[in-house]
Parts: sequence; C-alpha cells; structure tokens
Amino acid sequence: MTVKNMSTPMSAAEGGANSSAATPDRGQFLRRVLQGNAAFSTLSGMLFVLDSQPVANFLGFTNPAAATYVLWLGISLLGWALFAYWVSTRPTLSRTAVFSVLAGDLLWVAGSIILLIRGWLPFSTAGYWAVAIVADMVALFAILQFVGWRRSSKG
Repeated sequence: MTVKNMSTPMSAAEGGANSSAATPDRGQFLRRVLQGNAAFSTLSGMLFVLDSQPVANFLGFTNPAAATYVLWLGISLLGWALFAYWVSTRPTLSRTAVFSVLAGDLLWVAGSIILLIRGWLPFSTAGYWAVAIVADMVALFAILQFVGWRRSSKG
C-alpha cells in the first residue's frame, strides 16, 4: 500500500484547529525530533557563518580558502535547518519530505565517515573528533526520525 502523506494533523496545542485535546498527535514525536534537528543545524550553521576562520583552524585547515568553504557549509546548514523546521510545521507530515530529511542526514553521516576514513582532508585531532561527534549526533537524529516516521505511518 502506498501512502503519500502521513495522517498526522497538528494537535490543538501546535495550532491545529481540527484536533481535540484528548486525541494525541501520532506525529508529535517526529515533529519534535525534526525541530531538534533544525535547532542543532541552526546552531551549527550560525557558528560556521559567524566564526568560519576559527572553525576552519580548529578543524585543522591552514589554507585561507578553507574559511570560505566553512562559511558556505554554514549557509547550507541554515537552509537545511529551515527545510527541516518547515517540514515539522506542516499541518500534515509529508512522508516524502520527512524521508528527504532522514535521507539527507544519512548522507551527511556517510560523507563524514568517508572523509574521516579516507583522510582526504587534513583534520587536526580535535577536528577529527569534532567531525565524528557531529556525525554521531546527526545519526541519532536520523534514528529518532526513522522511529517517529514508522510510528506516524502506522495507524
């Protein structure tokens, strides 16, 4: 059976007009995880945009152009955060949009693992650990989003 949208309208507390307080929103957990993902991405993006040179130095990059890449990564993260938050606030959670966030997170984790294993970038020891820890956080969001996605699509 193909389902295009998950039947998870917003609860009354979240602004949904057609929900009763006694009916829990099956997608509330997923909405909160998506919003947590958006908050983490916003904070990371703001750090990268506002302090791109110190972040590049911390990661172990000595090339002056590295700060520009960090800056663009930060801008991209802010766009990603906006998308994840937008998905979480839709009256009905779109399976495709939720899966897009989940897939994007998995791609981030896979890319981080590849960069760390292949050694293509000259990470400092602290930078290596920072990339690994962020990848772990993103993987946790992906797992929680998958759990919420499965919960929301049952019914």
